[in-house]
Amino acid sequence: MARRDRAEAPPLLHSLRQLGATALGMLQTRLSIAGVELEEELQRALGMLVMALTGLLFVALALVVLTFLVVFATAESERILVMGVLSALYLAIAIFFGMRLNSALTRRPPMFAATLAELAKDRAALGPARVAQNPIADEPTEGTP
Repeated sequence: MARRDRAEAPPLLHSLRQLGATALGMLQTRLSIAGVELEEELQRALGMLVMALTGLLFVALALVVLTFLVVFATAESERILVMGVLSALYLAIAIFFGMRLNSALTRRPPMFAATLAELAKDRAALGPARVAQNPIADEPTEGTP
């Protein structure tokens, strides 16, 4: 019996090494996917931030000029009323876009969605351990999953 244990040790060790190599390969792939997703998300966020700030700058400039135009075009006695109405309009517009931004942020896909999906597939595939038993052969067969 001692001979048989010694004879089976190398295939078992080989199988464990293959299992470890496969696990490390899977981990490397998953980390690579996560890194790519993180880089894409950062680039997308930076692009959106630059566009939003540029847009806000020019909208603010246009509103300042338009406000001065409207205020100076009205009679002196109504200028305070016009400024109040324009301020209320600007506030309503700001609230509208704030709500839209909040909605866009809550509807975006979760970060690392592809990575999490792949990990879920891995977990499902590795689920309960299934050991294939071959009652006919005493030795493990190579090339079988």
